Amino acid sequence: MGDREIDKRRVRVGRQGYGKVFSRGAILGEVKLPMDDNSGLEYLPIYFDVRDRAVLIVGGGSAAWHKVQIVRRAGGCGRVIAPRVNVELRTLVDSGEIEWLARPFAAADVAGHALVYGATGKDAVDRAIAVAARDLGVPVNIVDRPDLCDFIMPAIVER
Repeated sequence: MGDREIDKRRVRVGRQGYGKVFSRGAILGEVKLPMDDNSGLEYLPIYFDVRDRAVLIVGGGSAAWHKVQIVRRAGGCGRVIAPRVNVELRTLVDSGEIEWLARPFAAADVAGHALVYGATGKDAVDRAIAVAARDLGVPVNIVDRPDLCDFIMPAIVER
């Protein structure tokens, strides 16, 4: 409980690790900070600059679309790898807003990316993504698999 400074923003942490993110006195959002049993953080809350950097999203469904949206809002360049993509992703591809490689993931795909998201929902593929990213020292997040993640994403509450 109390204030913590994160990248020139203040997070006021209350009970159960919930916090409001402030910048120049304005509330930017609310986050749940993972806490361990000793009231310390399990994860380092950071803001990662992806502006104009390549971010790999593996998967073609709804979870991949959500990751693409977050990357785009942060100014990152999304590259999707999946044999097929949903209608929403296809619209972004057709408009030239993201790149799509219509094929299965290969370990070599990770090279040159600032971050990697795995959003396939297939255990073997998600594990291969995590291993490939870690081998190259690229931070990786596998949707709904914290055991395979180097970082986790907080829920974003928009008001």
